[in-house]
Amino acid sequence: MRTQIKEFIRQDVRCDIHGDLYGVTRAADAIATYVYTEIMSRLERELHRAHGSYGDGLYEATEIVKGLFKEKCDDL
Repeated sequence: MRTQIKEFIRQDVRCDIHGDLYGVTRAADAIATYVYTEIMSRLERELHRAHGSYGDGLYEATEIVKGLFKEKCDDL
């Protein structure tokens, strides 16, 4: 994960002669999306295997988290 985040920063962030950074917002968005995707996919895999995750509503809660993330991204 660390390597992928470094790559996002290398690809998107640039610096001018005065030390001003450009592309930080783009890199931050890419990193946030990547981390979210990784966390959600691992969580869904674990919940899929966990006993009782469907009956307790844990698996269904991932849909709520996905919706909240989508709303947050739409606001930007």
